Amino acid sequence: MRRETTKKTDVLEKLFLRVIEQADEEAFSAIYSHTEKLFFRRALSFLRSRSLAENALQEAYLKMFRYRASFMVGRRFLPWAYTVLDKVVLDIHARHSSVKEVPLESIQDPADPRDWDSGVNQEIEEALAGLPHRQRQAMKLRAELGYSYREIGACMGCTVSAVAELLYRARSRLRKEMLGARIR
Repeated sequence: MRRETTKKTDVLEKLFLRVIEQADEEAFSAIYSHTEKLFFRRALSFLRSRSLAENALQEAYLKMFRYRASFMVGRRFLPWAYTVLDKVVLDIHARHSSVKEVPLESIQDPADPRDWDSGVNQEIEEALAGLPHRQRQAMKLRAELGYSYREIGACMGCTVSAVAELLYRARSRLRKEMLGARIR
């Protein structure tokens, strides 16, 4: 199985080198057919919407082709492609996760214990929104997608220790924000 995966990765990298050197659309089409299901599942697991995941895929493949010259020869193709895809997915998620209007009649008394969890969730979302972009991105990749520090580093283009620092600062800031909100 490991050898088969390595062969597939090598094939993808050779195809992508053809795409870089010759702008070979046929090679890019082959890359698409090899990676479409894998990338779609990844996008769908985060966005939880089939249409948004399809949009993310289209946008990611366009960016991969458009910015193929930024790919550094000698690096692995899949981590680079995952980074492009993950950035697109996070952008789409940010665009579509705006606050939705709720009719006033549907809001229950906040003193009702059944609403306590939703109030806490709303506080967390507001606190997350107040984080700097990179800290928020690292937190979402870790908490919502369950990425390891290494995977987050690959997506964000930074080291594992930088990820640890981003997450530490994000958690510290969230803790301070949440405790401050409870004291008020």
